Amino acid sequence: MTKASLAEVKVPVRIIVGSKDDQAFPDVNARPIASAIPNAEIEIIPNVTHYTFLARCNLWGKVVARSLCADPDEIDREEVHRRVSVDALKFFNRTLQR
Repeated sequence: MTKASLAEVKVPVRIIVGSKDDQAFPDVNARPIASAIPNAEIEIIPNVTHYTFLARCNLWGKVVARSLCADPDEIDREEVHRRVSVDALKFFNRTLQR
């Protein structure tokens, strides 16, 4: 990805990222990418980490992949998933009904 290639994106884009993402830091990933794409939208969800967007972990996952399954205390992973799903539907309905 380059600024020039991102500037050529013509489709609607919405980026959702967690403010506590420690794998793809919002200030060096999502924000610059969103600002390089014409009319791109960005939402930064407070206190959400990179792995919050993964599926809920079962007991085995919590044992063998603890870091992928841990969210900040105030974050409900399933609620974040619902919120992002609703947001995606609204975005697609708004931008694809042209």
